[in-house]
Amino acid sequence: MSVAIIELNDAGICCVNDRGDLTVSPGYALLTPEGITTGEAALQRAYLEPQQSFNQYWWQLNLSPLPVTSKHARHYADMAYAQLLALHRDSGHPDQVVFAVPGSFDRGQLSILLGLAKASPFEATGLVDAAVAAASHADAIGTLVHLDIQLHQTVITRLNVAQQIERTGVEIISNVGLKTFHDLWAQHIANQFIRQYRYDPLHTAAGEQQLYNRLPVWLSALQGQAEITAELDSPQGHYRLVLSRTELLASSASRFQLLQGKLSDLKTNGETLLLSHRAAQLPGIREHLAPSATLDENAAITGCRNHLEVITGDPENLHFITRLPC
Repeated sequence: MSVAIIELNDAGICCVNDRGDLTVSPGYALLTPEGITTGEAALQRAYLEPQQSFNQYWWQLNLSPLPVTSKHARHYADMAYAQLLALHRDSGHPDQVVFAVPGSFDRGQLSILLGLAKASPFEATGLVDAAVAAASHADAIGTLVHLDIQLHQTVITRLNVAQQIERTGVEIISNVGLKTFHDLWAQHIANQFIRQYRYDPLHTAAGEQQLYNRLPVWLSALQGQAEITAELDSPQGHYRLVLSRTELLASSASRFQLLQGKLSDLKTNGETLLLSHRAAQLPGIREHLAPSATLDENAAITGCRNHLEVITGDPENLHFITRLPC
């Protein structure tokens, strides 16, 4: 039986199959006349078709009616189901799936997830806390604090490591997510273009989509550089300007301060801070949240692989695993 592992984080859902092939799919869905498009293809049209674009369906996974009428989706769960089917297809149709789930999922959302899995062409054989899995092979003992960022919120998980690693608490910081930062930075960059060229890239759908498409590349470059050149095309011509890392981070300082404040409340005895690779990719986060250690991209997947027998021990009666052997 082939087994895939899916780490559910709508900033980029990771799926790895038996061959080690990695698929990353952002939590975006687009309603079209033909059906539901999800992942990168949906993200690439999110600002061109905002009325048909959705990105909150994992964060607010529920069965409440959608604000729009569609023959393909009645609620957010239908969009989540469409993305699971796409991941299953793109990973080679595995027979079984193990889910690494963020601690932000409540009991109702876990129940919906398992219901979606039962309706899928694969069998869900394991359910484990993603932070526990990710930190299970970290070289640390004692109390750890794991920080991961989703599209719309940040999840901080307290862990205790001795003979086993165990989740002891979860804190959720709402409205401090990857999209929160991206929106702040997109507005800052748009203001720069307005000041220099009187061109507002956020004024049109095409300009907004172009800016958001290029934003990840600019942010990656600003990880190691104080300044970079940002370029955009417009109906009036080709514009370029210099982006300052310092000025960009100043536009999001209040959000970093929220993270710092929450971590200060939680880290009362100098506990080790573990950053997910998603969190570590944010420009400025290491400076604001130092000292910290960064987990690799496949940390949760590797943790699941290393403890597959424990996680899948009772596939007929799935339990949400929140502790694993070290």
